Amino acid sequence: MANVEKHTILPLAERPAYRDIVARWIWEHWHDHSGLTEDQTRTRLNDPSDCPATLVAEENGAACGFGFMTPETSTIEALFVSPARHRRGVGGTLLGELERRARGLGLTRLHLNSTLNAEPFYQAN
Repeated sequence: MANVEKHTILPLAERPAYRDIVARWIWEHWHDHSGLTEDQTRTRLNDPSDCPATLVAEENGAACGFGFMTPETSTIEALFVSPARHRRGVGGTLLGELERRARGLGLTRLHLNSTLNAEPFYQAN
């Protein structure tokens, strides 16, 4: 059984102090796809209207993951959990909250592109 610790999922706009770490994670893992620098990524995150569907996972007072979607295209753009927090339920909780919010917006289907190593996670969730 996975070790599930208490974590909270909330909009990044409610935890502006986490924008730097989320920008770093985005840049480290997706910069070759986004074409943005780390500073440009941080600037976009500083504008809540530019990233309204960005969620952050918080555990023991620290950011441990994030996810964001683009409702206009029904797309989950990214889901990331700090390696130190893998297999503790954070990713599944983030995905579930993104799905819940999508349903609240009237979306009936979501799309995503993923690496092959993440496929088992998405199949299980």
